[in-house]
Amino acid sequence: MAITVKTWGTSDASKCVFLVHGMAAAPSSWDTVATKLADQGYYVVAPALPGHGGSPFAPGSDYSVAGLANALLPSLIAEAEHGRPIVIIGHSLGGNVVLALLQALKSSTTATSKTLLSTSLPVVLVDPPLFVDPAQTPEDHRMIAGMVSQRNKGSKGSGEQRCEVKAIDAIFEQNSPWSFAHLLADLPKNVSLLLLAADPAHDAKCKLGDVAPYIQGANGIYEHISCQVVKGVGHCMHLERPDDFIHTVSEFLSKGGSVSK
Repeated sequence: MAITVKTWGTSDASKCVFLVHGMAAAPSSWDTVATKLADQGYYVVAPALPGHGGSPFAPGSDYSVAGLANALLPSLIAEAEHGRPIVIIGHSLGGNVVLALLQALKSSTTATSKTLLSTSLPVVLVDPPLFVDPAQTPEDHRMIAGMVSQRNKGSKGSGEQRCEVKAIDAIFEQNSPWSFAHLLADLPKNVSLLLLAADPAHDAKCKLGDVAPYIQGANGIYEHISCQVVKGVGHCMHLERPDDFIHTVSEFLSKGGSVSK
């Protein structure tokens, strides 16, 4: 599937951030955060998921989380070919796609993929909905499809902010049941993962019960995964408090992208 990519900063920067947006969003949803990261010396790359933000909807294509990851894989590998450190950040559905993208990297036979998996790879997931009760999924589908349909009638329904309702339909239809926490169990060994969950009092989509078996210290197995609940913020924390979000990510990276012990 063909995709479009938005970038910030200079392409010859010494480090790179690869951003994956959520459902019904677009690369432009990262504008504030991406600009701040570019000011810190990063080259920032944000692909648009198929059917989102300028990437066309492709009827009959694979809109499973794994299929979306495969669509983004060439962009990630292209950035990795520069040989500079890469940080991967995914919000909401984009977090689930990032987990599948890591699996796709493991399956890739390219020399660049193997190199990327041989060095430290920091990953941040921002309130990913790793599990949705099957009874709730139809309502979520109707709500998001309705929101996108209404938005497409206005000024935000064109250009880089447009999202296709058919893409929303395909994502829900091809990801049933909605269950992705198991992808945390088989991360590449070089990955250090920080999972940022929204405040449960602010409609968090990432439920602690879903990730508890995989976070740091659980059975002594997943020491490269940590979870932090961000108090007072909701699902789109990078939009609500961009400076705090940047600080949290920078603190994680200042430790070499390693989780706290």
